[in-house]
Amino acid sequence: TEIDLRAFTEEIVGVMRPVLDQKGQKIDIVVKPDALPRVPMDKEVLWNVIQNLLSNASQYSSQNSTIAVGIELQKNMFQYSVRDFGIGIPENQQGRIFEKFFRADNALEAVTTGSGLGLSLVKSLVEGWGGRIWFVSRHNEGPTFYFTIPALGVEPREGEVKLAVSI
Repeated sequence: TEIDLRAFTEEIVGVMRPVLDQKGQKIDIVVKPDALPRVPMDKEVLWNVIQNLLSNASQYSSQNSTIAVGIELQKNMFQYSVRDFGIGIPENQQGRIFEKFFRADNALEAVTTGSGLGLSLVKSLVEGWGGRIWFVSRHNEGPTFYFTIPALGVEPREGEVKLAVSI
């Protein structure tokens, strides 16, 4: 499906609105250039990636905080970023953040629920469409997660595809 990344992100934020309002959080979306071309993507796959990153940002951020989303067209890639101002990821645990079932020590203390599968799934989905994912974080400052989407999007594939987590 041809996707307008700003409108698509706003739709996800709309679904998350009750949780965001409960914590007094807002999401600021900045797009460069202002009018981005649409990108052909699998809506369900992209929804899972963005929703997971925004949900994590909300979960690990404090009350009345802002989550910053950036969407930028850079040459042949869209670069998408999600930045929160929460607990951050301890430097000595950053190398494991995309591992299945891993949760940083401070994340376990701050939010007792969670499986540690979300970021592993996000990484798999992003790399599956030919993108790249990474993050920058300082302890107690909150991380910025980045991922890329080829500007030409993803070629349609034949057959039915379902999301599944393998252990």
